[in-house]
Order: sequence, then structure tokens, then C-alpha cells
Amino acid sequence: MVPGLLLTGIIAGWRDRLRQSQTIHDFCQAKYGKAPAIFVGSDPARPPADADCPYILIQPGWKTEGTDRKQYRYAVPVQWAIVNPDRTAADGVTELAGIYDCDQLGQLILDEIAQASPANPISYVKYFPLTEEALASGGYSPRFTGAMEVKLYIVPAMGGGLNY
Repeated sequence: MVPGLLLTGIIAGWRDRLRQSQTIHDFCQAKYGKAPAIFVGSDPARPPADADCPYILIQPGWKTEGTDRKQYRYAVPVQWAIVNPDRTAADGVTELAGIYDCDQLGQLILDEIAQASPANPISYVKYFPLTEEALASGGYSPRFTGAMEVKLYIVPAMGGGLNY
């Protein structure tokens, strides 16, 4: 038997942490008048709609474990989206407020995930305040979608189990 972690165990821990986050709840209530919807996994036939925003989507990721590994690696993608049609224009500069809101919500999500398991800190994050797909299509306003891939690198103890 190879000791390791279930990806769903990590996901469940993050889901609960995000659901219970007063900071995220307060941010979403102040900006959008409701708590964020949280999705675990996605259905391409029924993706989250604008009415579901703000939302947080935790996807199954990947892991690398094995007896020949000095370090076990786990990666879990997280996405989020908000809808904000507001824009300001002054002195020849037009800004879409949703860009700032999307980045702020993403940072709050990352901060909460980072505190989910102090014994297993985040090792690496690839963070996109706006997803590459949205940027490539130019179609990101008024819905702004961010994404991150969060990685954990854990050194297994000889003969011991792993907990998250």
C-alpha cells in the first residue's frame, strides 16, 4: 500500500474552509448582495451561469505518489467568477471594475486555502486573475473569471500516514 492523500480529501477541506469564510462571505455580500455559490466539479452541459455568480469552482486535479517518490505532489485547480458591469472613465482611461473585484476575490480564496492545513502549506500557485480563455476571446465583461492551480508538495514520513 502506498500512503497518500485523496484529492477529494483536499478538495473537501478547501470547500469547507471557503464555505465557512466570513471574509469571503462579507466581501460577496457587500459587492453582490449574496454569498458565493461553491461548486465541486463541473458539468460541461450545465456550467455555472451568470445568476450563480459570485461562485467558486473546485476541480479535481492530479497527484503524484509512490514508493520511489521523495515528495508527493498534489494539484487542485480552482476557478471563480463575478459579474460586474460597472466601468469608470476619467482622463482618457476607462477601467472595468470587475477586473479589480475578480482579483480581490481570487486573493481572498487563496488566503483561505493557504490556511486550510497549516501542517501542509501551499508549495506553488499559478494564478490568473482573468482566465486565459477570457482574455483570448475578449469576452470577459461583465463576467470576470479567474483561475489558479494550487500545488502541495508533501514529504512522506517513513512508515507514517498522511493527513490533510
